[in-house]
Amino acid sequence: MGSSFKDISSSDIKNIGSTTNLVVNINSRF
Repeated sequence: MGSSFKDISSSDIKNIGSTTNLVVNINSRF
């Protein structure tokens, strides 16, 4: 369970980071 939890949390962090980059890119255009 510990390893699977780490995999889930790491993937969530990557998703949050990519989403933040999209928001920053959209905001920088306007």
